[in-house]
Amino acid sequence: MDRENPRKVIYPYRAYGLTLSCNTPVSALRQEHTDLEKYDIVVSLGPETDWVRQARRLPSRLEHPRPGEVERDDSPFMLTSFGTEEFFQLAYGNEALFFVDGAAERIWGTCLPPLTNEDVATYLLGPVMGFVLRRRGVLALHASAVCIGGQAVALCGESQAGKSTIAAALARVAAVDIQLGKVFSAPGWRECEIRRATSRGERGLPLGSASCRGRCASDRNNEFP
Repeated sequence: MDRENPRKVIYPYRAYGLTLSCNTPVSALRQEHTDLEKYDIVVSLGPETDWVRQARRLPSRLEHPRPGEVERDDSPFMLTSFGTEEFFQLAYGNEALFFVDGAAERIWGTCLPPLTNEDVATYLLGPVMGFVLRRRGVLALHASAVCIGGQAVALCGESQAGKSTIAAALARVAAVDIQLGKVFSAPGWRECEIRRATSRGERGLPLGSASCRGRCASDRNNEFP
């Protein structure tokens, strides 16, 4: 329950080494059986919240793409800051819209039909959390990762390089924390989506579905060197 509003149900999760409090279920994450006084990040999906309405009243500036900036791809992504970087708006074309506060402690997101909350979760657990982690000083890799012998193996590469295909059965996105010269991988999103052509084995891999979910062999709260 929400301590400020006992009638409001919250869904607790842990991802990328952080605790998340969500106002709606996120099927790609497993719920934590905990009742914390304070979560690292409060996530609200759906109707616009009061703090987002307040953020919209502040002066805004387009951060990406900048005027004259040459795009490397056809991505419709736009990043806008409000105030003195007190808030950020992440817009993904006409599909999904997110707000993040400057401290990266609050996230709000929504989407337009025919997208659903499942689609919003894809953005949330991918690029949005990547942005949040950077704001919190954590290096985020665009990679798949598997646990082999108690150690994390990150599979990095450009889009369509085969990261998800290789890691499909044991997939999880990793956040990386560098401490005292050591690198640790924190469990993230344990879902790996691959193309149907690949899932049918057209590249020689005996996979059974377009979306494969794998569980890490170790406890989900562990960090791996």
